[in-house]
Amino acid sequence: MANNEIILWRYDPRELFPNDMIYPEPSRADDFLVTLTPDLLVAEKLICEAVPNGAELRRNAVYCFEDRGNANEGAYRKAVRLYEVAVDQNDILHRGDLNHYTQIGQLAAGKTALSKGPADHTAREVLKYWASEVSRPNSKMEVLVKQARVVAEHAVEASKHTREPLPGYNPFDLSADPTE
Repeated sequence: MANNEIILWRYDPRELFPNDMIYPEPSRADDFLVTLTPDLLVAEKLICEAVPNGAELRRNAVYCFEDRGNANEGAYRKAVRLYEVAVDQNDILHRGDLNHYTQIGQLAAGKTALSKGPADHTAREVLKYWASEVSRPNSKMEVLVKQARVVAEHAVEASKHTREPLPGYNPFDLSADPTE
């Protein structure tokens, strides 16, 4: 591992091998949207619209996680593979806490009772996401990077915190159009 590299975690439907490079796939960038709840679709839209080129940045990034457990949960739910990856620190585009992402969706959907108007709180959560503010103690940091190098594949494990796999979701069917 090079001096400037850090270890992150990623789930992916493809079979990858050590030293394989993972690059953004803008043509498949919307595939993950089919797995989002309506609340999270709203959160994604608000986050993308909040900063100049937000949608382009997110579409042209490789998504990784700082914590193996967070990546493992995604791999388990989507029935895909779990990889340890190395990333040059200069290739990091953004770090954002998915707890803010989830909160944005809940606020926008009116699922959180607040003393002030939900729009005010939603805007603050969007700013916290883009400011890379960490929600302690259970942060879920996603790291958007330009590229990543596979270090190793790891076994995906179920845990008491892991939700059940998504019904009918087949990430290995790369020919399917998720919008149909």
